[in-house]
Amino acid sequence: MNLVVDACVFVAEQIEDQREFAAADAFFDHCVRNGIRLYAPAIVLAEVAGAVTRITGDSAMGGVSTTRLSHFPKLYLRQVDLSLAEAAARVAARFLLRGADSHYVALARELKCPLITHDDEVIQRCPPTMKVLRPDKWLDLQPDR
Repeated sequence: MNLVVDACVFVAEQIEDQREFAAADAFFDHCVRNGIRLYAPAIVLAEVAGAVTRITGDSAMGGVSTTRLSHFPKLYLRQVDLSLAEAAARVAARFLLRGADSHYVALARELKCPLITHDDEVIQRCPPTMKVLRPDKWLDLQPDR
């Protein structure tokens, strides 16, 4: 099974006092235990490092977050080449999404797999033909949980 995971889910899992920490932690634990392949555009590194640093006020934690992502089991980073960038631009324009968010949506469409996110705007604006779920909702659908 393949899943595209938004940066906000990685951020939530790295900061324990985040509201979504428990759901993100349970989600990643299940994925690791079950060998699920996770994908993200390579911009996830900068997004997570920046968000962790902004939230904590600690640039060292931002750096550690990037290292943790680089060693995350079964996480595959998709380079942002012209093909993905153009697809993301089309998605941004069509669904009124922010630029970074559109990369995750475009990647999920490319891989024909669900997108996991906490971002209400992404969830609301993606077409109903796309499977876009919060980590806890995705976990609720797993029979082996």
